[in-house]
Amino acid sequence: RQRQMCIRDSGFKSVKKFYVDTLPQLGWTYQGQRGNSLLFYRDGEALEIVKESAKPLNVRFTIKNQI
Repeated sequence: RQRQMCIRDSGFKSVKKFYVDTLPQLGWTYQGQRGNSLLFYRDGEALEIVKESAKPLNVRFTIKNQI
């Protein structure tokens, strides 16, 4: 599953802070950042949040089964 969104008036640091603070409350474990990607794991699934571009900020969300 994949979603993409364009976020106005916010930088990727704000996006990172929001998801690092929020997703653990939903059972996701933050695994760290690799380049422009934030990685989270939960119950055999991996969530990747990727900064595709900075201006405008374009972020892609992908959930896939963890192998």
